[in-house]
Parts: sequence; structure tokens; C-alpha cells
Amino acid sequence: KKKKESRGEDESSDGSSYVSAASRLHDSKYGHLVHLNSLHTDEYKRSRNEEIAGMTKVNLRNMSLFDDGAWAFAAFMQRNSLIKYLDVSFNNISDDGMQAIGTVLPMLLQLETFKANGNGFGIDGVRYIVPALAASTVITHVELSGNNIGDDGAEYIAQNLIPRHKYLRSLYIDDNKIG
Repeated sequence: KKKKESRGEDESSDGSSYVSAASRLHDSKYGHLVHLNSLHTDEYKRSRNEEIAGMTKVNLRNMSLFDDGAWAFAAFMQRNSLIKYLDVSFNNISDDGMQAIGTVLPMLLQLETFKANGNGFGIDGVRYIVPALAASTVITHVELSGNNIGDDGAEYIAQNLIPRHKYLRSLYIDDNKIG
């Protein structure tokens, strides 16, 4: 294997690339998210993809993800479109981390419930996630309480999520420095 130092990727003999950050993730405080004993073997990849493909509920509440963990989660979950419930509440995820979550939301085609309470993200975080939530035809429950979205974030939600989403049944945005 050759090491691509500039981007931190390894290149296998067949030319395919994979991010070596996944290996470092296993040794970090996020190792509980992904167990990477033999990440690069085909058998492991097949069994892991089958496990991931069957998940419908992901509860990462109070897991101390921070932004790095949000990015690791987003990279890992892009293989599953069957998730119906996602809770990333109370993980100290800022606007940057919500950008990561925003990249995976459009791929979660069955997502009915999304919770991101108590993270502290602001208007930029809202701008990263609302378009995907608004485009969903199945999401019915969204919780964004206890962040810092402020008046601008509430207005953005009111203009871009509520009128465009006829299936949304509950939206919680209390304790967000609104008003």
C-alpha cells in the first residue's frame, strides 16, 4: 500500500482509496461508534454493510460526539437509507458538526424522527439541516430545542421547513434564545 500523505488516505494495490482516519477513529474516544478490527478485509466490509443496512434506529444521545464525532458518524452512516429514528442530542455539536449531519440527512429516505436537542448550534447549523428535512416526504417529528438558533434561526425554519412540509406533525424549538 502507498500512503497519500497530503490527504491522509491509503491506496490499496487495486487503486481504490479508503480514509485512514477510520483507523484512527477506532483508537480515539469515538471507538464505541465503530469497531474496526479488520476494516479493510472484504469479509468484514460485507458483514458490516449487512449490519448497517438493517439499522432503523440510531440513538447517539449523550455520547460526547462533538464535531469530529458528527463527521465520523456521517461518513459511516452514508450506507444506510433505512433509518427511521436519529437522535444526536446533547453531544456539543456546533454549526460545523451540523454540516456533517446535514450531508447524511438527504440519504436517510425513511427518516421519521430527527432529534438534535441541547447541542448549541446556531443559525448556520439550522441552514445545514433544514433543506434536507424540508425535502423529506416521511419526517413527522423534529426536535431542535436547547440550541442557539435565535430569532434568525426560528425565522429560517418558519420560512423553509414549515410551509414546505405537509407531513411534519411536531416541531420543538424551545429554549433557543428566541424573542
